[in-house]
This record gives sequence, C-alpha cells and structure tokens, in this order.
Amino acid sequence: MKKINKIVIVGGGSSGWMTAASLIKNLPHLEISVIESSDIPTVGVGESTLASVNDFLWQLGLKDEDWMKECNAVYKTSIDFTNFGGDGLRVRYPFGESTWMGKYNAFDWFIKKSLLGSRSDEYADFALGSGQLIRQNKLTKDDSNISNWNFERDTAYHIDAALFGKYLKNKYSIPRGVQHIDDKVIHVNQDLDGSISNLVTENNGEITADLFIDCTGFKSLLLDKTLHEPFESLSEVLINNKAIACRLPYVDKDIEMEHSTNATALGNGWVWNTPLWDRIGTGYVYSDKFITEEEAEREFREYLINDRDIPRPREMVEQFQMHHVDIKAGAFQRSWVKNVCAIGLSNGFIEPLESSGLHLIYRTIFTLIDVLKMKDCEINSYIKGIYNHRTTKHFMTWAAFIISHYAFAERNDTSYWKYISDEIDYINLPHNIPPLFNDGFYYPEDYWKKIDPYDGVPFILAGFNSNIVSFMWKSELYPTMTLEEREQEDNNKKEYYIQMQRDIDNYNNYQKEYVKQLPSHYEFLKETIYK
Repeated sequence: MKKINKIVIVGGGSSGWMTAASLIKNLPHLEISVIESSDIPTVGVGESTLASVNDFLWQLGLKDEDWMKECNAVYKTSIDFTNFGGDGLRVRYPFGESTWMGKYNAFDWFIKKSLLGSRSDEYADFALGSGQLIRQNKLTKDDSNISNWNFERDTAYHIDAALFGKYLKNKYSIPRGVQHIDDKVIHVNQDLDGSISNLVTENNGEITADLFIDCTGFKSLLLDKTLHEPFESLSEVLINNKAIACRLPYVDKDIEMEHSTNATALGNGWVWNTPLWDRIGTGYVYSDKFITEEEAEREFREYLINDRDIPRPREMVEQFQMHHVDIKAGAFQRSWVKNVCAIGLSNGFIEPLESSGLHLIYRTIFTLIDVLKMKDCEINSYIKGIYNHRTTKHFMTWAAFIISHYAFAERNDTSYWKYISDEIDYINLPHNIPPLFNDGFYYPEDYWKKIDPYDGVPFILAGFNSNIVSFMWKSELYPTMTLEEREQEDNNKKEYYIQMQRDIDNYNNYQKEYVKQLPSHYEFLKETIYK
C-alpha cells in the first residue's frame, strides 16, 4: 500500500491541464506539478467534444461565459456523416435523449423503412426534436418547444484544444496551487523494481513524485519509452494511420459556422470539419496502404476547392499550410503501471470519427479521481487493477462503436472502401473489443424495446444500412414463414406505419416553422458569448 501525496504530470496541453485542473479541484490537499516545455509547439486545428464534456465543466464549476471566448469555442449539437454510402447523403447523430416521439420504439422506424421506404437521415427527426435546429443551423437556449433536447445537457462544443489547455493552466490550475515547471525531461531514472525514481530535467534537476502521470502524447515517454508496456494495436480493423490538418478561413460565418461536426467520406478516408469562432479546423484521415502522402494532400485540396458548401478558389487553397500527422489506433495493455499512469494519447488513440479524444481523457481522469478517493489516496495493486479494468473497458467499448461505422458503411467504390467492406473481420474483433453483433442486438424484446435512449448505434444503422436490422429481425421473428407469408404479415401492419410516417412528417413540419424565426448559430454566439 502506497500513499499518494505528490503527483507530477509530464506534458501540458489539453490532457495535462485537464488532469491538473480536476485533481486540484477534487483533491486540493495533494501537491500537484506539471512539467511542460514552452519550446514544444502545438498545432491547434480545433477539437470536437461530446455532450458528456459538460460533466467535466460542471465538476470544475465552469460556465460557458467563463471560458468559451478565450478558447475560440462555438457550440455543437450533432455529429454528421456525409457520403459514407457513396451517395452524398448527410446523416445526423444529434445529442439528446431519444423518445421516438413518445409512443413508438426505435425498431418501429426500421420496420417502417422496410415497408414504406424513407430517407436514411429521417431517423434523427423521429428520435429527437432538434433535427431542424441542426438543418437550419439555428440555435436557442429556449428548449421548451424542442422535444427531448436540453440546451445545457445536450450541447457540446468545438474548441481550440491548445487554448483550452492554456485557459485551464493560467485561469484555473495555477491560481489554485498547481505548480508549473517550464522545462524539458532529459532523462528518466528507475528503481530496481522498474518504477520511476525521478525525472531529470534540463534546468530544474531531479524531480520526484509518488505518482507520475504521462501526458506526453504519442511519444508516451514514461509508459512506453521507459516502462515498455505492451501496445495492443487495432490497425487490423481501424486501418487509418495518417492525418492531414489544416486551418481554413471563413467565407460566410452564417453558413459555415455550423453547430455540428461533419465527417465527409472521400476515396481513401474521411475529412473532418470543426468550425471555431475565428476559423474552421479541418483535416483528412486516411490510410497510406492505399494512397501516398502527396496523393492524399492533393485529394484533400481538391475537396476544399470543389466539394464544400462554399468552395474556395484554387489559388487560395494551394497556399494553405498542411500539417501531416502519424496516428496509430490502439492502446497499451495497462494505463497504470508501477507508479506511472498515462492519460490521453500517451495511453491510446482510436481515431477522431466520433470525437472521442477529449471524452476519453476526462473519463480517464474521473476514474483516476475515483480510485484515489477509495482509500484516501492509498494505492495497492487491487485499486490499480480496478482503474485499468475500467479504463480499458471504456476505451474498447468506444473502439467497437467507431468500428461499427465502417462495418455498416455501404460505400464500395474504391480500393480503400472495398477493403473496408470485404476484407475486415467485424465479427472476431481483436483484444478486448466487445462484439458488434450478438443475439440481444437483434431480438426486439432484448434490445430494441429496451434500448438506452442515449445509444448511438441506431443512428448509425439507420443512416448507413437500415436493411440489415429489418432483415435480421424478420428472420428471427418469422423463422418458419415463407417469403409470401412474411409479406402478408407486413401488409397487415402497414396502416400502423403509415400513421407513424404522418406523425413524423407533422412534427417535422411544425419544427421547420418554429426554428425559422431563431437566430443563426453565429448570431446566437454574438448575442450570448462574443458580445
């Protein structure tokens, strides 16, 4: 049993300062230091968050008016996916608690789809009331006329992650007692048992701690380079290993400052679009198995010139600076080893398709705080085991969700998408990733009628490949029926689903008219945050 009194965080950035801020808030009696070098630059192209980020902000006591303006932040209510079927369609996954209009269940929509046909992007209108807010790019704090959408709970943010880290550093952590050490770690000394005895810095000599937290990004200085913890790669199912990042100037903020993150599928990967207050963060995630770095950059520039809502002149786009980044999908077997705990990229990375980067950071921080509080900061192997079990399970569950996007995508027009469609084994997944398919997933009584109202899987299935669901359900429900008998059974239920379609259309038309009179996202921000 070891008592934790002093914690040293190696690396600043968003992960380091988010960790420092939460620790000093929840365990103010601890001695907490952050070592970071001002010589190490950050790209800061924009980070997209999930609605759960409000849990992190609330526990720090931060209000939007406190920090958004200093981080070029704007709001976010949805994650959208464009062209993942090769048809140009934009599918929306809004934040909120689904009610399926109060009298249906999630699977009703899939049966209606198979019987009557419908747009794949209609499911969001059926499940939640915020679809027209997103489509018309309007925003309001008055959520009384929008079913199952709460502004404070169901609105996330697009932020400049580098500025967010600086805000937590200068305006929150240091004023509350966190020590900032501007220095470089030049050597790591270890005890005989392999644990870290001290860090040797360039200007401050040796620094000791009871617990060292590794926030050094992909470098993973302590967990990987020093302790050599085995890394479990997910590259066989998440094949994207490269990214290009770019800062895009606005042409029209009323149109382009969307409160949704959009992922657009290209021939060899997908492009993210993350609007900030002063610019748009964008980039291309791809696999070098199918395209070179130069070819990827050309494909990305052509997209910026031709395929956005507001195209850019070629001479402008050719001048944009591109930042090339290596990424690796996977995680270390354990994130807490000896007296080292890794948080953020130093522990693992999936890919940014579902904006899970910051989410995984603060969920890991919450788990760390939980286990530190179990025995008043006394730690043994069992407590570390609880921590590692929780963090690994959460990471792999998210990995499964992101993998499902590729499993359900129907695009098959390039070598990249053919490989994703035909060559990856989505049933026998590696390591601890939960299966994408199981019996409970298909049976209505076991899954669909008891579905978690915050579950994102139906949104992805509806938008990407709804026919899988209706086919599997029918094959289980009508196992002894002929095709003709199944068709007759469907016809007997058509009136129910025709009425359901009327309900969806009526509510959607009502929302269209109500939302028209609201301010645009840009105007809303000018009135509330950027006054």
